[in-house]
Amino acid sequence: IFFDLCAHGCYDAGQLHNASCWKEWYTAAETIGNSWRTTTDVEVRGPRMWPSVLNNWYRNDAFQTKLNLSQFAGPGHWNDPDSLVVGLPGLSLTQQRTQFTMWAMMNAPLIAGNRLDTMTEDVAAILLNRDVIALNQDANALQGRRVQVRSRLAAHIPHRSELTTNLVLRDCVTTARWTEDRVCRCLQG
Repeated sequence: IFFDLCAHGCYDAGQLHNASCWKEWYTAAETIGNSWRTTTDVEVRGPRMWPSVLNNWYRNDAFQTKLNLSQFAGPGHWNDPDSLVVGLPGLSLTQQRTQFTMWAMMNAPLIAGNRLDTMTEDVAAILLNRDVIALNQDANALQGRRVQVRSRLAAHIPHRSELTTNLVLRDCVTTARWTEDRVCRCLQG
């Protein structure tokens, strides 16, 4: 059984913006659950869909830049930035590949939010990409974390036992190239 907790602890206590409340909550959560929501819901339609994916990617890294959330992830317990919107209308294939790769780097649960019985071959190729899934399923189960943010560029260092290359993503997502060495680079141009 996979036990996913809903993060209402500090909301219900009126401590929504209190980093120490969230640290206490996440510390307790990792002892009783397998994963816990760290973000708001990803929008599943409309113009806010892609911005909400990016928002959850940033928020799953740190609570208000005061609390590094990767410290709570590890074997058997993971931060959950919400389910994937890969396969839902509203995102380009590049954006869908990017979300899948970002969630894999965060070692987040890869929960498909689309209809599996009617998905296209392109969507299936994203959700079944063995190299990206291998990033997510690494035995160390440690979440990559953002180590540099400059302008619109964010670099994540995945703490993986077999991967030493930095993963780099840009918000611009005009081109996505997946390479054999398990690096996804979204490059302008």
